[in-house]
Amino acid sequence: MIALVVNVGSSSIKIDGVRPDGESAFSRTIDSSPGSAQGIESTMREVWNTLTERDRCDIAVIGHRIVHGGSTFTDSVIIDQEVRDAIDECTDLAPLHNPLNLAGVDAMQRIAPGIPQVAVFDTAFHRTLDTAARTYPLPETLCSELGIERFGFHGISVAGAVRQTAALMKRAASDLRLVVAHVGSGASVTAVRNGRSIDTTMGWTPLEGVMMSTRSGDLDPAIVLALVDHLGSTDAVTDLLEHDSGLIGLGGATDMREIERRKAEGNDSAETAWSVYVHRLRRAIGAMHAVVGGADALVFTAGVGEHDPLLREAVCAGWARLGIDVDRPRNRTVTAPEQAVDIAAVGAPVRIIVVPADESGEIARQAFALIGHRSN
Repeated sequence: MIALVVNVGSSSIKIDGVRPDGESAFSRTIDSSPGSAQGIESTMREVWNTLTERDRCDIAVIGHRIVHGGSTFTDSVIIDQEVRDAIDECTDLAPLHNPLNLAGVDAMQRIAPGIPQVAVFDTAFHRTLDTAARTYPLPETLCSELGIERFGFHGISVAGAVRQTAALMKRAASDLRLVVAHVGSGASVTAVRNGRSIDTTMGWTPLEGVMMSTRSGDLDPAIVLALVDHLGSTDAVTDLLEHDSGLIGLGGATDMREIERRKAEGNDSAETAWSVYVHRLRRAIGAMHAVVGGADALVFTAGVGEHDPLLREAVCAGWARLGIDVDRPRNRTVTAPEQAVDIAAVGAPVRIIVVPADESGEIARQAFALIGHRSN
């Protein structure tokens, strides 16, 4: 039995076959922009035709990563026409992502019409935020009219990290207080208590929060207004904040490895970019540590979080009084973990867990659950 996991993005299409035990049956990635719904379907048909007849016959469910479920979807759901229409109604909240995600749904409906399809939402994990965490301090009528509230993102990744952390610690997720730092090209920090998201740094859009590879993260709103005056349009400012800020804006590169290489060579811009990145990540983690009332574990996941021991060490430096203390030799050995690893010093009250991101595995687990098949 296989779950076919489909992730249609703006620059690539990723298709994974995942078995109930989490093992990969196959994986295909097409690193090119499909350009249109027709292009997406054509590409996906090509991928489908590369699968063996045995693998195609074993596919029991198709799981789709859907970026934005708005306020409608609080969990994954089997896709029917009503669900598809509701996802489409969320397009204004994610105009660059949801149409592509839906094109993937429509393509697979035509390619494999007899297989149930499941939508797994990046926002759903954060629908447990209470009113205080979800609400922006703006006039209530305006928020209601424009649908302004904290949605949060990276929920699929965070849900998987919580599950893996609980397994490593041999405790139920419902009994844990966690701070999860998803640190990749995009980055966010989430407070998780009793298995539920109670606060997260990303907000109405993925632009809010910590500094990222190309996104600015938090800014004084007056800066945004000044930028609109200076650049002359909101489109120009949006492009600046989404694509030309963060690491690339300060350090001239989007890859943390390149930033650290330049920093080691004495490049002042790279030093500044790295220092600001670390500072803002530390500030967000410290805030979420307080929000959960003292974490049982700090969890690092995603590309940078999994692979960069120097960054993890810098982020956790000087926090022994908060119960956070890294075992430096152990940390330095963890650069590409295949499973969750504890890098905290012996006896430290807060464990520090490095978890390999597995969004495809998490989507497959949720998809299997919806069709009544228990997965690991």
